[in-house]
Amino acid sequence: MLWTLLIITKTINSPCIGLCDIDFDCTDICKGCGRSIDEIAEWSSYTDENKKLVNEKATERMKEINS
Repeated sequence: MLWTLLIITKTINSPCIGLCDIDFDCTDICKGCGRSIDEIAEWSSYTDENKKLVNEKATERMKEINS
């Protein structure tokens, strides 16, 4: 009997919207996604838990940016 193991993984999507706008003279936060330059650079190495935390922070930053 052949058994197939199906592993379903849920990936955490990046908040990137393809509109990178960082004014390095006054901040390191992207106005397009709300992440810091370090968070953007390290995204691919983050665990899913870290990505969730970054997404939460980015969401809060975007609220501040857009208010």
